[in-house]
Amino acid sequence: ESGLSNTRYAIFLSARSMPEAAQQRLAPFEEQGHNQAIFAEAKARSLAAEAKLAAALEVLMDYQETYGGLHPRQLELLGDFYHKNGESDQALIAWKAALLAGSKSNNLAQKVK
Repeated sequence: ESGLSNTRYAIFLSARSMPEAAQQRLAPFEEQGHNQAIFAEAKARSLAAEAKLAAALEVLMDYQETYGGLHPRQLELLGDFYHKNGESDQALIAWKAALLAGSKSNNLAQKVK
């Protein structure tokens, strides 16, 4: 099993409200995946599914600060987490960055409005 397939599966598990299972999938790949945006997304999603929004935000912000270059999907997710955390200004910045990065999300334009 590859780290990428497990990371994608962890995102799926998080979406199904199975954060513990997602984190178990990610744990063996923590070292090799820490510098990959999709790994940061999977980790953040699993934390958010456990209602650990501050920790989820921190994962994405740390990744962006350290490595830069979150992909549009992760930028939108960052905006979603900011919004859920009551930080509307930060959410708008992240969502606009996702648009500028070429997001193909159907909901993103509505979120910006």
